[in-house]
Amino acid sequence: MVWIVFKRSLSIFALFALLIACSREETVQHNISKEENMNIQVVEVSMKSKISDRTLILKLPECFFSKNAPIQNDRKSDEQLSTINLYYPRLAFSEDSTEKPEYKCPKMNDARLVTIDSLNPDSKRDFQKHIDTYFLDSRKEMGAFLLEQKNNIGIYRVGVGANGVFFNKDYPNLNHPMYIDFLAYNPKSPNSPFRYHFDIYTIIHNEYLLLYTVVATPSNPKQFAERFRQAIEKNQSILDFPEILDEFVSNNEKVTSYFEVHSLLKK
Repeated sequence: MVWIVFKRSLSIFALFALLIACSREETVQHNISKEENMNIQVVEVSMKSKISDRTLILKLPECFFSKNAPIQNDRKSDEQLSTINLYYPRLAFSEDSTEKPEYKCPKMNDARLVTIDSLNPDSKRDFQKHIDTYFLDSRKEMGAFLLEQKNNIGIYRVGVGANGVFFNKDYPNLNHPMYIDFLAYNPKSPNSPFRYHFDIYTIIHNEYLLLYTVVATPSNPKQFAERFRQAIEKNQSILDFPEILDEFVSNNEKVTSYFEVHSLLKK
């Protein structure tokens, strides 16, 4: 009889503890949601162009900005940024280009840096006349040399152990100049973690440089970035896989469109 009473008391205590735990969890979830709602407030920052009298106004949820960013809204900051640093989920720009992008607030342990810079005034003349070859021209000035080319695409050695894929202006569906920076094949370092990341350099509003990263995900062998990585790891020429490069271009158009929609230029 005593044992039955004890078991009932224990059950009641466990149920009470469970209710308290659930209540605490609900409170925590509520606090997180409240914080997230504060972070999705749309704010703006600005950056003057170095090659014109215009200013880039970027409007995005606050959660994408660095905590030290001079927000213009209710903080009434007039400070101009020399570089805009943003943080997005690690795979934000790595989804298949056919999928509708959903850029959510990043978690601090899973965030990737995205930067926007004004074009350097030293390159003003060349840029205005040759926007389509801006990246290739600038890399050639730093010693880049051709490795192979095919179908309006060239692969250049752009640094120690680093190659770049450069697209000709006549490449299909290419509306924003871009190039892909990746580590060259090296049998001494197979499957290096650095070879899962590909930096994409592109241009928005015809005078601002956008740098973001595409990440290969081995768990998704059909992903365009993973197929790109596999071709490199097998020491195959990426020029033999135009369908993969097509997806990089399509993805870049999606990314540049997103940033151009959320920004504007004004004098």
